[in-house]
Amino acid sequence: MSATLATLSSVVLIIFVSSISKVDRINKIDALLTAFGLTNQANTIIGTPIRKGISGGQKRRVSVASQLITSPKILFMDEPTSGLDSAAAYEVISFVKQIAKKHNVPLMIPASLTFAD
Repeated sequence: MSATLATLSSVVLIIFVSSISKVDRINKIDALLTAFGLTNQANTIIGTPIRKGISGGQKRRVSVASQLITSPKILFMDEPTSGLDSAAAYEVISFVKQIAKKHNVPLMIPASLTFAD
């Protein structure tokens, strides 16, 4: 994911090669941005160590959203909260769990007692 791309552009690039129509792509992007709470950051740059952009938690949500754009049958996530503080990690896991439940997508994450129900 390029640091110079806006949040929306990062998600859009993933599906330009897709066989779904432009209208369906836009609808899916809008739905994912809304579901992940990224609507207000749609035109915000991702950022670099030198140039500030979206937060670490938001970057993780963009990453996950870009994977969900293709409607996977199962979602494997290895260390999705690596490098995040506890608040951002909780936010990312909460969004991922919500999306997985809503779309009935099995979610595989290495065991962690931090997020156990």
